[in-house]
Amino acid sequence: MPHIKSLLSILITLIFVMPIKAKDNFEYLSKDGHQIITLHRLKYKMEATSEFTILKPKHRTAIFKGVPYEISLSAFISNHIAVMVHAERVADASGASDYSDKNLVKWPNEKFRSDGAECMALPYDAIQGEHDLEWLRENGFEPSGNILFSQYFLTTEDFNDEIVISIILHVNDCNNNVANMELLQKIQTKLIINTTD
Repeated sequence: MPHIKSLLSILITLIFVMPIKAKDNFEYLSKDGHQIITLHRLKYKMEATSEFTILKPKHRTAIFKGVPYEISLSAFISNHIAVMVHAERVADASGASDYSDKNLVKWPNEKFRSDGAECMALPYDAIQGEHDLEWLRENGFEPSGNILFSQYFLTTEDFNDEIVISIILHVNDCNNNVANMELLQKIQTKLIINTTD
């Protein structure tokens, strides 16, 4: 889905979309043991260390800025960390998932793009009505508080299939940028993400 600069807006980008009736059954993510596996054209498997629990994938359809999406969502969660995995397809094949304005990064691999990490204090009540954050809360991860947030995007060449990896990390102080970035890098080492082609 198209990117919005502020952190809260990024979260809303993932969450505040209009539900639509699914045309067909689809599943773009599956859980296999302690792995999350993508099932659309971007073939990846993702595994985390044993401290994480994997949430059962959820599949839904939605419209964002007039564009219909088919969305599969799963996550690795622990007490203070959530790693959400979205595997999505632009349902009308309009090529709306174009992230070429973002910087190429080295993690998870050099094909992914990101705008980097951002920290904010997210109030408890701000979660109400926001699909993905409510889903995390319902499944045992509290997404409010001082949150360090980063996203990593990968799309097919036609910009219709995408993977979005979102790391949500509780931190003590958003002003402690050096320590927070070191913690984020440590979390990234707990995740193994590889292609399955």
